[in-house]
Amino acid sequence: MRKIQLDPDILTAINTQMVVPIWPVAGKALGYGTRSAAYAAAKLGHIPTVQLGHRRPVPTAWLRKVLYLDNDPPPRRRPRT
Repeated sequence: MRKIQLDPDILTAINTQMVVPIWPVAGKALGYGTRSAAYAAAKLGHIPTVQLGHRRPVPTAWLRKVLYLDNDPPPRRRPRT
């Protein structure tokens, strides 16, 4: 599994806020290289968002889960038999 090095400002935002913008916070944390790619992923439902007025931010609980920031280890793969 490849470890992603997160920017300290992005990591702080994910750990201290309830929701974060799709770009740059969520998109960069998930490895999307461009703003348009992050918004396209959100539109397709690959990045969940919540409606807050005119904004559609990403819940940080979901980000912490998919990035394994909640101290939950990644699932173990079963050895092939």
